[in-house]
Amino acid sequence: MRGIILVLAAIIICIALMSRPDRLTEIENAEQTSLSLRHFRVSLEQYYQEYKNYPKDLTQDEKFLEIYGKKELDGTRSYRDKKENNVIHIVEDFKEVSDDGGWNYNPTTGEIRANLEFDSYHQKIDWHVM
Repeated sequence: MRGIILVLAAIIICIALMSRPDRLTEIENAEQTSLSLRHFRVSLEQYYQEYKNYPKDLTQDEKFLEIYGKKELDGTRSYRDKKENNVIHIVEDFKEVSDDGGWNYNPTTGEIRANLEFDSYHQKIDWHVM
């Protein structure tokens, strides 16, 4: 009897997972966006340690791109109807943002955040404060 219950529970779990295959993609996209954000922050800190200021334009500063280790910046991953986006939005503060993907970057403070709305990947992540 106990074995039958375990088999039925496993079948129900498999059916539930198969009914939402995009769920795994959402988790992967949230993880990749978070990893990209961390990579930006580490690169910006290394740049600051070496040059004692932050780059004004992340896409054009060759010194930053060398530290970053790639010729092209990573983007926030796609979600809902939004496509992957690596646009850098220069901001003074993080209160007025567009939530359309890409990154919000303050070159004075070196702070960078994902330009995503709350719960973009159904992970309950508030990208505005992360």
